[in-house]
Amino acid sequence: SHTAYEVPADAVWEEVVHLLPWPQGAGCAPARALHVDFIGPEVGDIILEEEDGLLLPKPVCGACSAAGTTRTYAYHMCTYHDFLQRQGGKGGKAAPPTLVIAFNTGMGEEAREMWAPTLKALAASGAPCVFTCYNQGESDV
Repeated sequence: SHTAYEVPADAVWEEVVHLLPWPQGAGCAPARALHVDFIGPEVGDIILEEEDGLLLPKPVCGACSAAGTTRTYAYHMCTYHDFLQRQGGKGGKAAPPTLVIAFNTGMGEEAREMWAPTLKALAASGAPCVFTCYNQGESDV
């Protein structure tokens, strides 16, 4: 897959923060939070200086900061199903995702078998999922 185009694109994720819904019953400046887990075996090829699984606060614009809004990332150099097993192994369970976006997965290529356990885990989670493709051939699969 071609992960380098999606990680981390800070300006894009800042815009996502601005699009988050306002919490119910909040005043005029509610705090919002966006946490993004970048998960995948190729993440380590792109984010060389970050520690696996470390929670990293990211800056937000002045208005968001004044409202208490936060944006955090964590990078996990493993498959999604391995990520879930790691979370369970820490005595906890991974919080169910609000949304899963799988960028340029390569499922139409040789990686198709590697995705089978992750697809099962995603289906079991019940979370809405979006998959993108790098080319037309992948989208036909």
